[in-house]
Amino acid sequence: NNVDFLAQIPLNSFSSQPTSAANLWGFINLNDNREYAVVGLRNGTAVVDVTDPANPREAGFVAGPASTWREAKVYQYQDAPGHYRAFAYISTEAPNTGLQVLDLSDLPNSVKLETTLLDTGRQHTLYVSNIDYGTNVVLPGAEAFLYAAGSDIANGAWRVYSLANPANPQLITAAPTGAQYEHDSTSLLITDSRVSQCEPGHNPCQVLVDYNENTVDLWDVTNKNAAVKLSQTTYPSVEFTHSG
Repeated sequence: NNVDFLAQIPLNSFSSQPTSAANLWGFINLNDNREYAVVGLRNGTAVVDVTDPANPREAGFVAGPASTWREAKVYQYQDAPGHYRAFAYISTEAPNTGLQVLDLSDLPNSVKLETTLLDTGRQHTLYVSNIDYGTNVVLPGAEAFLYAAGSDIANGAWRVYSLANPANPQLITAAPTGAQYEHDSTSLLITDSRVSQCEPGHNPCQVLVDYNENTVDLWDVTNKNAAVKLSQTTYPSVEFTHSG
């Protein structure tokens, strides 16, 4: 309701000629207010300029191992007064591919592969915490972190990376022993009276919502090296599937 179809880029119109696409993430470049979609394709990642939504155009492409499942998350930060840089983090379930980091800072001219993290072979999806999802910029007074879910390490339990150097995220910690395969996640940055349910002194309190295949677990991850499970909710058995 109240949604108008404006344009489409068919798969055969992408430069890489992919046979399928998976997921995407939005990004507004705060240097010039141009808007982009970072699109996971079967054979890599395309960045599409959608500033003029009726006339989208491919602004760049970075190849990746073939996979029906490729997801993107974006982090944007101010590196000088009035100037921003941005990176996209790309996950795929193709084996032995790691996690790609794409530099978006030269848009609309180009996109490049900055580095590939190889501490995992693959992961299902990613999540960046403590950011404004309209701008992908960190919330005031907070610090952004990158979470990986469903990797081939420790049965797919969550992993946390520092974004102090956004071009080369560094692993901080992994989920405690016993944590289950994580299919997806979100987080809360709590500053109100609910902090009383977190560990003592954690104000603000960072809570990770861990959606695995059996339960929804809430973790106090304020102290990244000593995460504490706050609650666990069991729901009816559901088998998560996707194409491929």
